[in-house]
Amino acid sequence: MKKILLLDKYRNKIFSNWEQSSKEKGVTLFCAHYDDLSFHFLEKKVKIFVKKIPLENFKLIYFRTKFGYEEEVSLLASWAKRKKIKVADRILEKSPYIDRKSFEYCSLSLNKVPFIESYGARGEKILEFGDYLSYPLVLKETDKERGEGVFLIKNREQFQQIVEAKKNQFFIVQKFIENDGDIRAFVVGNKVVAAMKRQRSSKTDFRNNVSQGGTTNCVSLDKNSQQLAVKAAQSMDYDVAGVDLIYDPERKKYVVMEVNCGPQFGGLSKACGINIPAVILQYLKKKA
Repeated sequence: MKKILLLDKYRNKIFSNWEQSSKEKGVTLFCAHYDDLSFHFLEKKVKIFVKKIPLENFKLIYFRTKFGYEEEVSLLASWAKRKKIKVADRILEKSPYIDRKSFEYCSLSLNKVPFIESYGARGEKILEFGDYLSYPLVLKETDKERGEGVFLIKNREQFQQIVEAKKNQFFIVQKFIENDGDIRAFVVGNKVVAAMKRQRSSKTDFRNNVSQGGTTNCVSLDKNSQQLAVKAAQSMDYDVAGVDLIYDPERKKYVVMEVNCGPQFGGLSKACGINIPAVILQYLKKKA
């Protein structure tokens, strides 16, 4: 018998009504709240669970009320499309997209792009994953940009304190990779047009973002790093992207940190002496 997952932002009596009706109709139905979902983003696979049950166990996902949980809806709809799991409403099958770090990691994984292994969940549920990773950790609010909403977590107490202050926030947590800077590769079309190394200028801040005071130097990327940046942009279907790379000493290679849509380019233009708007417009002219 086919299993159906119903996801809703409400519980209790509403779930009871659905469960009773499912018995009357002979339907195998499992009801859950969006807060019951958890995500594990791996380089070649995304694992999604609802109350520790793998989503592969279901044949169809029905999204009831969605407001406030659009991030989860977009993630699941995108994942389900690749897994040939049906969703309702059908409009969600039409290439769902949301500008969030969670959607980004899901797309990178589905396209087998090397990136930092990550866990995702909303609110206090994210604390569960502190047991799988050693401190320090990097905690990210998925709806922030330009280095905002990113925290270096040194212990469980700090982890809990930040999460409890933002109980309805969707978070990503991942291991912290020691570094002396990271790389921003600027991709236009299917080409890296410039790249710079970003380094933090403050000893108390772990972020290398230019918007957070980081310094920049123009660099030349090797063929593998260029291919990685282009593949990351392609996995997101971005024509123009800022792809952030970091060297992982454990894997002995560069991996993707983030793929940014509509990236800043002031620091890159200054460091590399390149007119980024002109490069983008030249590409758009050919594409039009």
